[in-house]
This record gives sequence, structure tokens and C-alpha cells, in this order.
Amino acid sequence: MRGASLRQIAEKLSIPRSVAQYDIVLSRKQNGKWYDQNKDPEARFRGMYKELWDRHIEAYVEAWSVYQQVDEKNVWVRANLFGQVCQCLDKLRSLFNKITPSLDDVERQKIVADLEARISAVEEANKKS
Repeated sequence: MRGASLRQIAEKLSIPRSVAQYDIVLSRKQNGKWYDQNKDPEARFRGMYKELWDRHIEAYVEAWSVYQQVDEKNVWVRANLFGQVCQCLDKLRSLFNKITPSLDDVERQKIVADLEARISAVEEANKKS
């Protein structure tokens, strides 16, 4: 509802304007607190992935718990829940692949670190000459 007025938001949600305003103010405070904790862009990036990871874990645990509680005769519900479990696991796998460096990335990082060390050694040797 980006760009909507407070009145429009309250009408759309069928709540009083004071409740909508309170929720918006609270949301802005929470966003400000999160950005204060994650000022560093890399930390902010990790924080966003951590939040996504946690949400998918919660959804997975919830779907699996409900799946185990549903009667085995209710095949359609169990199949639907099992599909949700699989989707959660697939999204977790995708997130893991995005935040975990590949073996090629690790090797490139080692090569770059080695080259930087060699450059520093050559620069120091040139300064001494």
C-alpha cells in the first residue's frame, strides 16, 4: 500500500485510523532499529538472508508438525502439507547455495590473497631499495 494515505490504509483494512497510524509508527521504529543494527551493508545483507532462513525454517517445522498430526486417511491434506514441506526445503537449499561460496569462489579468494601478499612483498622490497 505504498503511497496510500492513512485514511485509505485504514479503510482498506477496515480498522480505525488511529490503529493504522500506531501500526505504521511501530513498523517504522522497528525498521529504524533493524537498520541501526545492520549499518554495514554486508551485515545488512547477512541479516536479510538470516531472516529469510529463519522464516523458512519456521514454515518447515510448522508444516511438518501439522503433517504428522493429520490423519493418514486424509490423503489430500497430507499431500498438500508434504508439498509445503518440500517447498520449504527447496527454498532453504536455494538460500544456502546463494550464501555459501562455491569451491571455485574459495579458490579465487585464495589466489587473490596470495597475489595481494606478493604485491605487498614486492612494494616493501622496492621501498627498501
